[in-house]
Amino acid sequence: MDSLSLATTVATCILAVVAIGALLANVWQARQTKRAVDAAVAETKAVEGQTDALLRQATATEGQVMASAAQANASQMLAEEARQSRELEWQPLLVFTPETYERRNQLTNTGRGPAYRSVVVFRKGNASAVSRPPISLGANSDIQPPMYPADRLLSGVLPHGTTWAAYCEDQFGNKYRFLDKGARPDVWRPGEEQSTVQWLQVWRLAEPMAPPVAG
Repeated sequence: MDSLSLATTVATCILAVVAIGALLANVWQARQTKRAVDAAVAETKAVEGQTDALLRQATATEGQVMASAAQANASQMLAEEARQSRELEWQPLLVFTPETYERRNQLTNTGRGPAYRSVVVFRKGNASAVSRPPISLGANSDIQPPMYPADRLLSGVLPHGTTWAAYCEDQFGNKYRFLDKGARPDVWRPGEEQSTVQWLQVWRLAEPMAPPVAG
């Protein structure tokens, strides 16, 4: 073998070794890339799992909030029903009997609860009278309230066409107006607007003192 053939053979071997090295490097790089891709996929799946867990937790929290709201509404409804039942159980019920030849004016509380600061407004013809001062009646009791002339009736205190109206407070702070027509009483409860409820002014009529009605 001459020198030229030997050199060619050596060069060929060197090229083969370089090619094999490059191939091995590519294989190693491919494996590294595959590992990186697998790690990224695994991380993505882990993030998706965490996201799903957060979504499930958020859904569960929303369900708990809705359940708590429903429970709060139910409790509020029960409390309101209990309040109404209690008020009805202990509600006063005033009835006024105007003076006749046989008897004097009489205010009766036929309810089961006491009637505090009771006032009567009575109209007969063009004359009006109001009881003074406000008085309290126990359950199933009556009284003959002293009546005094009312020079003027405040607007809304005694509706047109009504002969008398009786007013009082119960033990819970509610205020009532009972009319001679036998309808359900008007009720004002603490916390409600007062300025638009004109009949609440009746206690202003009952406070000033005036000469008693002659008769």
